[in-house]
Amino acid sequence: MTWLTFRYSGRFVEYVLERADVQPAWKEHTEHAFVAGLADGTLPGDSFKYYLIQDYLFLVRCVPVSKGHT
Repeated sequence: MTWLTFRYSGRFVEYVLERADVQPAWKEHTEHAFVAGLADGTLPGDSFKYYLIQDYLFLVRCVPVSKGHT
């Protein structure tokens, strides 16, 4: 399958997830304890707070830089 085929067929995600070299990384990120805890409500409050702080720091540092590159 070429880029043009899946780009216009709407199968990009399916194409990527079917790749053997992508599956381990996908599983690591989607089945991580943080993601599971966030989904089922068992994530400790301190972990969520840390995540929010890090996300905020990323946004305030990186978004202003990217504004000039639209």
